Amino acid sequence: MTASEGREQELPTLSRLPYLCKQPCVYDTRYDDWARTLATLGAEVTMTDHFRYEVYIARQADRLPEEKNLDALGVVLKWYC
Repeated sequence: MTASEGREQELPTLSRLPYLCKQPCVYDTRYDDWARTLATLGAEVTMTDHFRYEVYIARQADRLPEEKNLDALGVVLKWYC
């Protein structure tokens, strides 16, 4: 019997839920057009029945009144009682 034979353990199976979302966010009636859009790409990972976390990247594109972009990295921790 080797040292590792008596200590084998299985790693828990993680549930992963990837997602992609792109949506118009703000309609500006002054310009009669969509002024801002938001796109997110991420995944939610279930660790246990009570704990999940979500990691995502987001890009917010402002078109009106001038072109501006915002890139972000986010983490959401979820605890269920």
